[in-house]
Amino acid sequence: MSKPSFFISQNDQDVGPVPFEQLIMLMRDGKLGENTLVRLTTRQEYIKLGDLIRNMKSNNVMRESDPLHGIKAEKISETTDLSSKSSSGIRSFVKGFLWLLVLGGIAFMIIAPPLKSPTSEKHRENDAASDTVEVRLENESGSPSSPDLTKNGIQDYRNEFISLNILNRKIIQSQLKSLGHYKSVIDGVWGPSTASAVSAFADKRTDLSAQPDKVYGYLIDRELRSPSLLPPAQPLFSQLLWNKFSERRIARLKIQASSDTGYFIKVRPSGTKTDLLAATISPGGSLETEVPLGSYDLVYATGDTWYGEEALFGHNTQFYQTDRPMIFSQQGSTIKGVVISLVKRAGGNLRSNRLNSTDF
Repeated sequence: MSKPSFFISQNDQDVGPVPFEQLIMLMRDGKLGENTLVRLTTRQEYIKLGDLIRNMKSNNVMRESDPLHGIKAEKISETTDLSSKSSSGIRSFVKGFLWLLVLGGIAFMIIAPPLKSPTSEKHRENDAASDTVEVRLENESGSPSSPDLTKNGIQDYRNEFISLNILNRKIIQSQLKSLGHYKSVIDGVWGPSTASAVSAFADKRTDLSAQPDKVYGYLIDRELRSPSLLPPAQPLFSQLLWNKFSERRIARLKIQASSDTGYFIKVRPSGTKTDLLAATISPGGSLETEVPLGSYDLVYATGDTWYGEEALFGHNTQFYQTDRPMIFSQQGSTIKGVVISLVKRAGGNLRSNRLNSTDF
């Protein structure tokens, strides 16, 4: 079984692939932070580096059946001779590129004048972090720009921004535009114009403590008071929208909905934000599907009017997560599934806790 490799998300581009061990070294050297977003080379979902390392440490032995908190070991698939040669060539190129980086680093250490010793480990990490953000970016109109990415911890603002759903990202840009900070198109895409606008707004609103969640929460609340970005309403059906499971789906999952609200549900490996299945359930309806064996969390959104997967139930959407994971297991020839009733009942054995939209 091959070891997993990851892409690092930097400036809206994936850099890599990078082995897990090298990610740890880069984080230990202060060149990557806990909030740096990474993703497995075989998946599209991102996870924060700190969460990834904690998850990997809690799964020392990697088996094919392990959920591994959403991070799977790469499977070796059948390929043609041509694709095998291509893969081998790519691996050789990556190895050569990494060697060039190493040799380049050694050459720099020999040629460059000696640096002053840092006064503390924290000082050294800050210096390393500042070295990694001196890059040129393309702004929304395509012209070069070099915003100060260290100002107000703008990298944390970026990571928080891209973790939001597309509607909330557009709301943030729209509100920044109405406040005179944002001059570009409202597309929900992070770029230099968005970074500059967020930085300028955060500098002005010191009462928000320069915390990304508070800054974005304030801007989203402004939209809620005067809605302007909702798409047309759509009919809501009980249906599976998509699934991203790579393992065989053999365990039954059935969800019954209350008659007074609609539901948008997501299934993710326990303890992660890696969504592997999404579905809608109409008021009073039910949904039945299959999932692989393992432990999963159920998160869901509710509301009266459905606007699609991007806007969900609009600005009044409420988010929840069940208080314990769903366990799908097999004993002998018996496969144990899960049936959940999302209906309020006295003495019910399953509770739901409110969830922030950023955690959904």
